[in-house]
Amino acid sequence: MESREDLVGQSLGDVRAAETAAGHDIRVLGEDGVCADAHDDLNPNRVNVVVQDGKVIWASMY
Repeated sequence: MESREDLVGQSLGDVRAAETAAGHDIRVLGEDGVCADAHDDLNPNRVNVVVQDGKVIWASMY
């Protein structure tokens, strides 16, 4: 697991655009206190994020 603290504080839209352009998938694990279904499938090209009020508050690649 690789922490992506560089994404914290950015808007989900900005993160999605930049990371998609870099060839990464985005998975929102939670938004505004609501957790999404997620599986423990490893994908080294995926950025997993948790979002609050449109801003990324946690991000990691796994």
